[in-house]
Amino acid sequence: MLTALDELEGYHPDRDASENLYNRKQIETQDLQGHLLAYAWVYIMTEKLAIQLQGIHQPNGWWSSSHKHK
Repeated sequence: MLTALDELEGYHPDRDASENLYNRKQIETQDLQGHLLAYAWVYIMTEKLAIQLQGIHQPNGWWSSSHKHK
């Protein structure tokens, strides 16, 4: 599964991180009360590259304005 996702995101684990569009990282996921739910793999773009590509920073992690963290 990760191999297919890596290909989709342009991530190559054997390549230097600066050469990938996104880099894969395992993180903890939590509910709104801060309780651990599970671990998940995420693909993260460097801040420098996001700025260069005019990306939009999502500081609270929500992709939709209809789902605001309280």
